[in-house]
Amino acid sequence: MSIEALILYEDDGWKDLYPLTLTRATFQLRVGALTVLEKWRRVLEPEIVSVWTPRAEIQAVAFEAYPWLTQDVKDGTQVLVINGRALPSADLISKLEALEVGEGLIEGGTLVAARLESSQWQQWAQGTAWQDLLKKTTPVENTLFTYLWDLVYLNGKEIEQDLARLSYLQPYVPPDSAAIQVLGDRVYIEGEVVIDPFVTLDARHGPIILRSGAKIMSHVYIQGPAVIGRNSLIKVGAKIYEGTTIGPVCKVGGEVEESIFIGYSNKQHDGFIGHAYIGEWVNLGAGTNNSDLKNNYGEVKVQLPHGRIATGRTFVGLMVGDHVKAGINSMFNTGTVVGVGTNIFGHGFPPKWVPSFLWGGYEGFVEHDLEKFLATAKRVMARRKIEMTPAYEAMLRALYEQTKAERETFLKSYRN
Repeated sequence: MSIEALILYEDDGWKDLYPLTLTRATFQLRVGALTVLEKWRRVLEPEIVSVWTPRAEIQAVAFEAYPWLTQDVKDGTQVLVINGRALPSADLISKLEALEVGEGLIEGGTLVAARLESSQWQQWAQGTAWQDLLKKTTPVENTLFTYLWDLVYLNGKEIEQDLARLSYLQPYVPPDSAAIQVLGDRVYIEGEVVIDPFVTLDARHGPIILRSGAKIMSHVYIQGPAVIGRNSLIKVGAKIYEGTTIGPVCKVGGEVEESIFIGYSNKQHDGFIGHAYIGEWVNLGAGTNNSDLKNNYGEVKVQLPHGRIATGRTFVGLMVGDHVKAGINSMFNTGTVVGVGTNIFGHGFPPKWVPSFLWGGYEGFVEHDLEKFLATAKRVMARRKIEMTPAYEAMLRALYEQTKAERETFLKSYRN
């Protein structure tokens, strides 16, 4: 499929992917081994890749995260525009190949993709409705994800798909003297990895992908499909079950099942995390656990700022935004959501929705001081040799103001 320029764009669906999309665009979400943007780049191999979101602070941070992006697409370029909530599939790609200029694909009333001239794209980016730019639309089904738990449930399948997209991976064969047990023949490595003795890699039911710099300590069990990201550490005795992605530069111990750690987060000690989506720069203290199943085995309902959502799922765990800290022995109920920059500690279960930039727990919360939060965040990032950029800090400052009303409403209603 020949494409001059690919543009991933964000629609209003980002609001339902709270709290991860408070600090990133939909196309930056990780599922499987790759982010949505990385998947499309590998599948379509366009000459030019760009992104667009109407949220200016998020746009600036996205271009910093992916320095290979092109900011301005030249006049006269033909562009394929794809919704940042769409995942590649053989069926969708075949429909994209059939699009002519001025044609698009829609799911319900939402645009999935369109082929446009760059001048049409500029009109769209400046506020012209896409309906006014397209001469023909074709309906499609099951192409867009809506909620974070959708990605959790898709993760195992996407790990399988991403294995083909990372075609340079090499099969892992342990040295004869290594005392490493490999079950099945679908363990793959990206580059140099360290695997200590007495590790079991169980790839009988799905592939295991170990990316460059990953280190697996002794007495770890990993069950595929699973991904251990670049420069991540799996601690002694950890149990990593199927459908789990540990993103880059994480430290993970204890028990993890069907969960996504997007990257740069720690859960170093014992405790269970299941059917969860964990943001960046999160630290879950020793003994932290989340429930992912109600006692009555009923449908899990999740509270988001704009309403309570019936998930249609029996298993839904913890959804945590960036820069969240949870103290030792923290407990999170089924389907709990925690916003960006919140610090939770103390006994008892916190509420099932905790907004951004709060400090406290079961017995009460106060607003987290912004300057103190930023000072801590900068120290945490510096420990990984990453400097908080002016654009990233501006995004966090803007988010603090944007979420102020949520905090005020919450603090009035919750015990203090």
